[in-house]
This record gives sequence, C-alpha cells and structure tokens, in this order.
Amino acid sequence: MEYSIGRKLDCDFDSAVQRLTDSLKNEGFGILTEIDLDQVFKNKIGKDFSRYKVIGACNPQFAYDAITKEEDLGLILPCKLAVQYVSDTETRIVAIESKVLFDFIGNPALNCIRDDIRTKMELAIKFA
Repeated sequence: MEYSIGRKLDCDFDSAVQRLTDSLKNEGFGILTEIDLDQVFKNKIGKDFSRYKVIGACNPQFAYDAITKEEDLGLILPCKLAVQYVSDTETRIVAIESKVLFDFIGNPALNCIRDDIRTKMELAIKFA
C-alpha cells in the first residue's frame, strides 16, 4: 500500500511551498510547523541535502473529532506533508496517506474522519 499521495509542480521550491500552504488553507488546514530538513542536516550533522521542507498541517475540527474518539491520536497529529526540491523549475509535494495511519490504529469510529482528511489532502495537492 502506498503511504503517500503527491504530485510534481512546474515551479520553484518557494513557489511550491506557498501554493501548497494556500491550498491547504482553502481546505480548512492551518500550518502548525515547518521544518527545513536540509538546514537541520547541515546544522546538526554537517551534511548537504537538497531543499526539503516538512509541513505539519491541522484542521482543528478533524483533530478534535478524531482525538475524542481515540485519545492517543495526538501522537500522529498534525497531518504531515513534504515539499521536495527536484530542480529549479520542478518541485514535488506529498502528503501522508491517512488510510495507512488510521487503519494502523484499528478504530472503525475514525473511518469517516480518515476519509474526509484524505479527500481534503487530495484536493489541496491537486489545486496547489
């Protein structure tokens, strides 16, 4: 089973980050965290890596609904996405496949939330 959904954008890295951020907002997600992994690798272990940003996004209603059904769900929040440098004119964006995470938990009460999150992530990626 695939554990991510994504696509390539014909734009530079910074434009891709902005497009994805705007698209997530349109789908009801706010950005809680942004981690520049390339900078972490450079600063912490002295290794060069192409630009790579991990984004933690949250839809508060989905988070509330899910955590009230499964109290330890906070361990997999927020939803994770990544923006990956491919070239100066191409960038890849990916999101975690919510079905993989939620099915791992094994609580059928989460299925509707899981499906809603997947739909919103697909739309955010499609319209980024």
